[in-house]
Amino acid sequence: MGTNYQTVLLAAEYPAVERAVAELRAEVLVAPVGAQRWAVIPRDRGDDASRAEVLGRQLSWRARCPALAFQVDSEVMLAQVFRNGRQNHEYVSDVAKLVEWSQDADGQFVRRIDGVVIAPEAPTPAGPSGADPEPFVPFGAGLVDPELLAGVLRGPAPHGSAPEQHVAILRALHLEPYPLTRGFHDPGLNQVPGLRYLTGQPG
Repeated sequence: MGTNYQTVLLAAEYPAVERAVAELRAEVLVAPVGAQRWAVIPRDRGDDASRAEVLGRQLSWRARCPALAFQVDSEVMLAQVFRNGRQNHEYVSDVAKLVEWSQDADGQFVRRIDGVVIAPEAPTPAGPSGADPEPFVPFGAGLVDPELLAGVLRGPAPHGSAPEQHVAILRALHLEPYPLTRGFHDPGLNQVPGLRYLTGQPG
């Protein structure tokens, strides 16, 4: 089984993060990854494939700050930027990894992306989507080189690995990659300085 994790990056002061988590009654780990930059790691809930997306959207509204939600497996990374509860950018490291094949009513095999049928005569989409550095720059800690970041976003991923590409993106943003590239139950998180466990419960 390959790598699979979901995390959220917030650009905010910590009290706003803590307050937003409490309002949502969420169970998360929170760790600093840069000056006023926070990794929020939601607890795994079975097959909840969109937990980072939902949490990022809600936190951007509750904390009144930009949020960047990551969904990463071994082959592809999805990153979504949220502001005030609304998504305003989406990045996919390689759209070819999202193509699904199925049979239609006539027994013909068709290709789909997000449920939309790709015309038989059209080439299979491939490569990155949304590889514009501008939406990502505000999440950086310190001065970010947009050209360097654009090159990392465009890929290709090092060794074909989406997690390695994720690390490269975070380093281009001058962020500490480790907390943003681990799942809730990763034992190494216990060694991360400043790690906090929040349950959203009083006391």
